[in-house]
Amino acid sequence: MSGFKAFFNQWIQEQGLQLQELKAAESDPEAQHQLAPLILRVIHHYENYYKAKADATKEDVLRMYSPSWTSTLENSFMWIAGWRPSTIFHLVYTKIAGIQAEQELDDFLDEKGNEEKLTSLSPAQLMQLDELQRRTIREEVSISEKMAKLQEKTGDQPFVNLAEIETTTDTVSAGNLAEIETTTDTVSGRSSYAEIGMHEKGLMWLLEKADELRLRTLKGVVDILSPLQSLRFLTVAASLHLRVHEIGEEKDQQRQSSTSNSGQGDRRQ
Repeated sequence: MSGFKAFFNQWIQEQGLQLQELKAAESDPEAQHQLAPLILRVIHHYENYYKAKADATKEDVLRMYSPSWTSTLENSFMWIAGWRPSTIFHLVYTKIAGIQAEQELDDFLDEKGNEEKLTSLSPAQLMQLDELQRRTIREEVSISEKMAKLQEKTGDQPFVNLAEIETTTDTVSAGNLAEIETTTDTVSGRSSYAEIGMHEKGLMWLLEKADELRLRTLKGVVDILSPLQSLRFLTVAASLHLRVHEIGEEKDQQRQSSTSNSGQGDRRQ
């Protein structure tokens, strides 16, 4: 899992470099006529992330739900070990449609209201985005409901039996069915640890579906938007991700520093 942490840190650095490219293209009218290669590279960067994440999930799915490579702030926002797909639409409507509204007002004041606006969302685009958003939310709800059912199973008898097993032996380690079988011969013990294995498989399946939805929604929005709109959207998405990551790391470092200083003060006393 340390391999994925190293991958993530490298991936974040690469996203920062891509963000600089996106911003440079935004301010360069010449570059705006050749946006397709840049947009494809950004999408490919996201695809690489989810491929590496899927491989790491097979090694240790539980670690993916409580990652050490992201800050506690980032983890507090997570939905099924990642960002909520429907968040994309808030970015589109506030940063693309918001730009549209501002430009229309400027054009009205400048008496240029009949000119075509590159960042405007057309009625057809709005309909497509609305359909995609509805579909995305339905899938989000379905995955959330399945997660709730999986978590509710912790109250089932096999899981409850773990409390009894723990009090009868001191050598049992979580997730190790072989040790259960050598330290206790109860059917409930074996079924309890088998249930944990099934729980992990359920978490893995849910994460796979959630990540598929995240990537599919991202690509779906880019397919609907024009190249210039996609440029703006991908710029805002990367900026938000990197900024939250940065703030989260700063807060964690401050918390660690405060804890360290408090411990030193206690020792002096």
